Amino acid sequence: MGNFIILDITIQDYRKTLAAIYGPNNDDPVFFENIKHKISHYGNSSIVVAGDWNVVQDYEMDTLHYRSENNPQSKAKIHEVMHELDLLDIWRQQHPFDNRYSWWGPNHKQSRLDYFMITSDIEAFVVSSDIGISYRSDHSPVLINLSLLRETEFIDKVKGDIKTVIEEYESDPSMDIETDDKQFNISYQLLWDMIKMKVLGSAISFSSFQKKEGNKKEKELLYKISLLDEKLLENNLPSVYQERERIELELKILREKNVKGIITRAKARWQVEGEKGSNYFCNLEKKNITQKKIFLNLFWRTKLR
Repeated sequence: MGNFIILDITIQDYRKTLAAIYGPNNDDPVFFENIKHKISHYGNSSIVVAGDWNVVQDYEMDTLHYRSENNPQSKAKIHEVMHELDLLDIWRQQHPFDNRYSWWGPNHKQSRLDYFMITSDIEAFVVSSDIGISYRSDHSPVLINLSLLRETEFIDKVKGDIKTVIEEYESDPSMDIETDDKQFNISYQLLWDMIKMKVLGSAISFSSFQKKEGNKKEKELLYKISLLDEKLLENNLPSVYQERERIELELKILREKNVKGIITRAKARWQVEGEKGSNYFCNLEKKNITQKKIFLNLFWRTKLR
């Protein structure tokens, strides 16, 4: 019989669902169906579920010295839940070819029963994920490292940019925005363009800063690896080798993040440049003026801080 606890929390105005689970030892797909309904009840798009699932994701990759696959119905149900809630196994995403295990039992059996499931909107914030070293337990701890500070600062900066532009072009600051639409001394189309230009400037500045910090971090990691290589030549100590593996993994994750950034910027550039040369998008812009007007007034009423 399994159990779980689910938290519906708010962090910096963003609601998230956190769940810790201990899956049943027997093949019980109803348990995971129940969790799905409980999590869906909160309606949050950002979800983190972690714990001892007692089910592996991939029999070939996640088990050692097993004679048969355990709990196949629960496994199928978990995959169904992953699809419906947009969950992914973040450790496997970052370690697609690794064979590592979080539990060991009799007859030298080992398996990866413990892992984090997160929604795809959180994936970009995961700097690293790992399986730790166990202590007085047949299970190893599983870890994820989230980096949210800069992204939160950027979100706040964008909100401030929008508010600054709206205040700059409002025609009557004394207007009662609770009963009347906010009016501006430029058209909604031009106001929209001014907001986009302001936000674009902040995005370029933020991206430039991130790139410099990433390059600096990469040089530091490469230097540390070179020092550890020198130590390994002198004495091939396991502790030095493990430290080198850890730093090499950190470097790999950093470079993968940079590649994702390049792809994202390329998509954004295509969208912006394609919009300029496409009559379809130009017509779409004209049709959306009313929607932009609604957005601007809603933004002003909510007074995002």
